[in-house]
Amino acid sequence: MEDGFMKFTRIFIDLHVERHTEPQPAKYLRMDDVTGSFIYESSFGVRSSFGAIGAVDVVNRFNTEVYISDIEVHLHGGHHHSSAVTFQCNSWIACNNPDDRRFFFPLKATYSLPYRHHRSIGCKLVTLIISSYLPSQTPRGVKNLRKEELKAIRGNGRGERKEWERVYDYDVYNDLGDPDNDPATRRPVLGGRERPYPRRCRTGRHRCRADPSSESPPATADGIYVPRDEAFTERRAGAFATKRALSMLSAFTTARRVSGDRRRSFPSLAAIDALYEDGYKNRPPSSQPEAVDVDGYLAGMVQRQVKLLLKGEEEEFKEELRKLFKFQTPEIHDKDKLAWLRDEEFARKTLAGMNPLSIQLVRDTARSSSCRSLIH
Repeated sequence: MEDGFMKFTRIFIDLHVERHTEPQPAKYLRMDDVTGSFIYESSFGVRSSFGAIGAVDVVNRFNTEVYISDIEVHLHGGHHHSSAVTFQCNSWIACNNPDDRRFFFPLKATYSLPYRHHRSIGCKLVTLIISSYLPSQTPRGVKNLRKEELKAIRGNGRGERKEWERVYDYDVYNDLGDPDNDPATRRPVLGGRERPYPRRCRTGRHRCRADPSSESPPATADGIYVPRDEAFTERRAGAFATKRALSMLSAFTTARRVSGDRRRSFPSLAAIDALYEDGYKNRPPSSQPEAVDVDGYLAGMVQRQVKLLLKGEEEEFKEELRKLFKFQTPEIHDKDKLAWLRDEEFARKTLAGMNPLSIQLVRDTARSSSCRSLIH
């Protein structure tokens, strides 16, 4: 693969000068044995008058997109983490794309630089401290870079978003139906003054012919645009797909077992909790004694096929298979089974739903009632 290269820009502590070093390629150094990450190294020469490093400009020259976890800047010959300037990147960079020029800024850093203050004395180390700052307090050295970075992630409201982009632009919900293929699926636009609603990420797909106010839906469920750094990683996407499949399997098997008898119900809340704790072994009581135990049937079927491989581990294998048909315990239910009864959880769910649209700002803090006592 081709080498990428990095270029440093800087902020001067006195906020007067804007300058940068010449770009240099980053070469492969080694692989981290703990994280499995690839480490690249680049060397830069800077003058003694070069101030605190305020930003790193990264261009990806590989043939594929690259995920950068962090960048550390050390003084020549020093690799101690306490003296490094660390840029927490945690971002994807598209390959060979001039429109995806990336700037990374340190949130907080404390480090030392050599400073030649007098020829007869030589060099000394000067400690420089960089911390986060308000937009109005942006140092001159990185002010233009900050503006360029903000412009890049805001977008211009035009064009269709690409998978590799990281634009945080917003739009109304106008893609809920597909009137071009089925007029019955035509849906009103959610958002705006007529139907207030939270915004979604703008995608910029073409408009529907049957309804110009609607945007055409994505071709696939996975085709919905999400800023690149917000998208699922491969590992997380795989875990999500697995959980979705297992949840559908659990729901399907449950529906089949109760479809023949509508009188079956849960006698108590504890019986519902048992679905999460013990799978189907503590399911609602059956009105059909001859019903086949699903867990035992499937476990026995697989057990017979892999009996030679299990070598005495049939019970452990059966237990693992039973877990496939078990509903995953909701996180809040796992911590507190009675959380859904508490006022705090009710308030949280209220704020998480449509109710925020009806919440109004308190404008009067008077503790006394304004109602006339004789009437009310």
